[in-house]
Amino acid sequence: HITVLSTHQSRVMQMQAARLLGGCAVFSIGMVGVVYSGTKYMQHKVHTAGYTKLALELINDYPHVEKCLGRPVTPGRVVFFGDKERFNSWTPKSALRKLKLPVHGFHSSGYLYIWAKKIDMLEPDDSDETVWQIERLDLALPKLQGGNCRWTFYDRGGSDEVKVD
Repeated sequence: HITVLSTHQSRVMQMQAARLLGGCAVFSIGMVGVVYSGTKYMQHKVHTAGYTKLALELINDYPHVEKCLGRPVTPGRVVFFGDKERFNSWTPKSALRKLKLPVHGFHSSGYLYIWAKKIDMLEPDDSDETVWQIERLDLALPKLQGGNCRWTFYDRGGSDEVKVD
């Protein structure tokens, strides 16, 4: 039994298929936009966070950074998902931060490993900015010594609260 569709029925089916395809395309483009915007927002939050600014100040003041990376040292794009080390660990309300921050200098690039903790202020001030204390900073330069060149250049010491892996 063969059913023959009229021209009108055929056009209706084509319009429905086109509408469905268009809806899928709009949804896909919308999802890409949401993911892109979310990633940009997370990058912005990390780059403007107090612990990142403080860590970049410390590395730029580090005497050997001129030979290793070159000044100025600037942050790169943080990998939140898919990092093999899974070093980045933080939640928005957490008092502890661990961050593997790609850094770039004039001569080379590497990674700045940051351990920081939130400081509770005894007296509230007019600022609602969170105060951070850097516990430890490691600098890794993958292009040196076969990729195994990593050292601690800042260690606050005496901290029992931050576990260093």
